[in-house]
Amino acid sequence: MISRPDWASGISHAAGAVLAVVALIPLISVALAHGTARHLASFLVFGISLVLLYSASAVYHLAAVRTKVKQWLRRIDHMMVFVLIAGTYTPFCLVALQRRGGEWLLGAVWTLAILGMVFRVVWLSAPRWLYLGFYLLLGWMVVIVAVPLVQALPAGALIFLALGGLAYTVGAVFYGLRWPRLLPGVFGFHELWHFFVLAGSALHYWAVFRFLAFVG
Repeated sequence: MISRPDWASGISHAAGAVLAVVALIPLISVALAHGTARHLASFLVFGISLVLLYSASAVYHLAAVRTKVKQWLRRIDHMMVFVLIAGTYTPFCLVALQRRGGEWLLGAVWTLAILGMVFRVVWLSAPRWLYLGFYLLLGWMVVIVAVPLVQALPAGALIFLALGGLAYTVGAVFYGLRWPRLLPGVFGFHELWHFFVLAGSALHYWAVFRFLAFVG
């Protein structure tokens, strides 16, 4: 059986993949101009994680392939969510939280992200609430370092960081509730979730590019 493409979700994240590739250039440039080796390395990890997430999602949603192939594309798509979460932590932990527990938190986050990827490969049919809960738990682990993060970052960075987290969370709630169904068969909770992911990653990108580049 050949799967049908999900055009709205696929095209939105294909656009996200193109934007992520383009956005790598100013991210690298600002790190080279104003940052250290930590800035450059961690900004690269963050930028590449965006490219991987949106590329995997676009391929999964647009591919018209056999069911078994589609299942593996779905695994990769869900694995890249963990990569993006850990990739987003990377610049904040290595730049803003260096010598403030950031390295320990980053190690924990990447370890859990790898476990999450294995979990999605092994148990693709896991309940939606379970893997969404895993995403949200990993994403909001940042509250553990709330105090040093507030001390290290300017207010603007904190605002965009928080807004990005809220965008991801609201989108995940819509996806988890399977609501709303705005245009059945065309645009619903799934497509809305994709746009909230785009919004969340854009907000976090701005926090890194505009503010974190000048920290440390």
